[in-house]
Amino acid sequence: MNEKLRKIIADALELSADEINESTAMESVDTWDSLRHMEMVVALEQEYALEFGADEMMEMTSFNEIKRVLGSKGIQC
Repeated sequence: MNEKLRKIIADALELSADEINESTAMESVDTWDSLRHMEMVVALEQEYALEFGADEMMEMTSFNEIKRVLGSKGIQC
C-alpha cells in the first residue's frame, strides 16, 4: 500500500516514487504548491473512495501526515 501512496504523491508532484519518503514535506519539495496539493488530494480521494474535510486537507503537508489522515479514515498505508 505504501508504494501506491508514494506513486500518487509522486505523480501529483511530478517526482519519481523513489523520491517520496518519510521526510517528504511541503516545505522541502519545490513542486509542492497549492495547485499540486489539491491535485494530490483529489487523486487520493478518487483512489481510496473517500472525501477529506478542509481541516484534513490543510494537515496533509507531509508524507507522514498524509498517512496519518488516511489512517484516521481506516486506510492503512
